[in-house]
Amino acid sequence: MSTFIDNAFDFMSYVLAVLALVDVLRRPAHLFTQIGQGSKGMWIFSLVMSLLGHIALNMQGRGALTFLMAVPPIFYLFAMRPRLENLK
Repeated sequence: MSTFIDNAFDFMSYVLAVLALVDVLRRPAHLFTQIGQGSKGMWIFSLVMSLLGHIALNMQGRGALTFLMAVPPIFYLFAMRPRLENLK
């Protein structure tokens, strides 16, 4: 049971990270500086590192720590994205 839950969480974390990365890549850089929450490059770096962290932790058998890798995409999608949408 816990393996199914771990795999489901890992999958959802990957999906959130990819969605967040695609969203960051399609937005203009000046919007990020207008809201004062870092640059577009910082968010790209953070989300790419999140994806690479997932891969590295899962390859080493430390899937339980992948919840830490879900923090940047969740923060971006639920805190940053709505603010960026309001600036359009």
